[in-house]
Amino acid sequence: MNAGGLSARLNALCRELAATAPTALASLGGELSARLDGPLLVALAGRTKAGKSTLLNALVGERVAPTDMSECTRFVTWYRDGPDYLATMVGEDGAATRLAFDRIDGRARIGLPEPIPADFSEITVSLPSRRLRRVCLADTPGFDSADPQVGARTRRLVERSEASNLAPRVDAVVYLLRYAHTADVAFLDVFDQSGVPGSPIGAVGVLSRADELLGGGPDAMEAASRVAGSLSGEPQLRSLLGAIIPVSGLLAETAATLTEREFAWLRSALAGEPEGVRRSLLSVDRFCDAANEELPLAAREHLASRFGLFGLRWAAGQLAAGRAKDSAAFAAGLSAISGLDHLRDVLEQRFDTRARRLVAQSVLATLEAAAARFSESEPRAAGQLRVELERIRAGAHELAELRLLEAALTGELTLSPDETTEVERIVEDASPLRRLGLGEGAAIAEAKAAAAARVGQWRERAESPLAMPSERELLEIAARSYEGIYAELVALESPAR
Repeated sequence: MNAGGLSARLNALCRELAATAPTALASLGGELSARLDGPLLVALAGRTKAGKSTLLNALVGERVAPTDMSECTRFVTWYRDGPDYLATMVGEDGAATRLAFDRIDGRARIGLPEPIPADFSEITVSLPSRRLRRVCLADTPGFDSADPQVGARTRRLVERSEASNLAPRVDAVVYLLRYAHTADVAFLDVFDQSGVPGSPIGAVGVLSRADELLGGGPDAMEAASRVAGSLSGEPQLRSLLGAIIPVSGLLAETAATLTEREFAWLRSALAGEPEGVRRSLLSVDRFCDAANEELPLAAREHLASRFGLFGLRWAAGQLAAGRAKDSAAFAAGLSAISGLDHLRDVLEQRFDTRARRLVAQSVLATLEAAAARFSESEPRAAGQLRVELERIRAGAHELAELRLLEAALTGELTLSPDETTEVERIVEDASPLRRLGLGEGAAIAEAKAAAAARVGQWRERAESPLAMPSERELLEIAARSYEGIYAELVALESPAR
């Protein structure tokens, strides 16, 4: 009962639409069929100056998203894997116009036309990137922009509009926040109600610019971990975000893009008598005032912009202790302290392992919106589409599993930590052995026995007189999931001849 079945049924429906439906629905069917076969669409969202572009660069491993206050940060910008570096401007009609895309000193520069066309919709950047093969990232403007039109571009990306019957265009969200603001909760609630597998399944939170806590002091990241833990315990955010990870986007980007020249500059700047180094790191101004012929002001200002005060202090400690033998070892340590490694692990666990489910749910929501949107202009095709979607939704146990996972993550269903981990594992796009928590080399007979035992244990809980009716329904979903796993194991044991 993995997501391959749901995706296959939706793909067949989309191809049928493309072949037989009137023009508008046919075009949509073709687009959605390609989307089912494509990467997960993830938006980086948050308030203005939350650090979205910097974090995107860290996740990609290149400084491809401009991080200054350039005009292109006012538009949704998609980053995709492609054969070459290319930036295009996309109009509301889907027509693409190539833009100037330059790399200067390792940073991207995208040139927009003047004046900007009125129908300008978004920017697409393609680049050869292993990290973008399975996920496509969208850098978004701050939804709280002083320009209402700019903020609306991000909202349109994640919300479902009842007026126009348009579904969200993303499968998941990485949301950057500094603290629990009512505006953050309101934005996340829109995504949660959008019709896709929203919070907390399709949303992960990032406590951004974590290195700036405590004035960039040595305990900044530890303090950020405590703040993130506190935010994760708040009922509203717990119901909207699957996790909140403290991350220094600046240090994460620097770790992912560190050059040998920067590492040499850093070693030069932080060499010398310990007390003198300590005094130079009392502030960024003090650090820059220590410029000399060996390391002039421009180099020190560059280091300050790349590391910040916390990063410079951390680097001084690493170099003094001899824990940074070369640039690769130093970058690895910087990546870990920045929170980037932890965030990657969480994104893999939350998004990558169930990417097909998230994409399928988004496509299902889009098709349902299309059935409503075209109910008057193409009533026969829209009616047939609605019937097929109801049939698919009724028979898709994968969607029931997402409901179980949401209940487990939000605390709606009371489970032990081990049981919650078990639910997360069975709601994955993975082999039956992995969903059972067994190695891929496990014997089928052993796996069948484990699956049968888990069916009995979850069903016993569901039938307990102490369980509430709503809990029984959720617990029964887990039992049926293990029945499906058992059936997959039987098929593996006795393949069709």
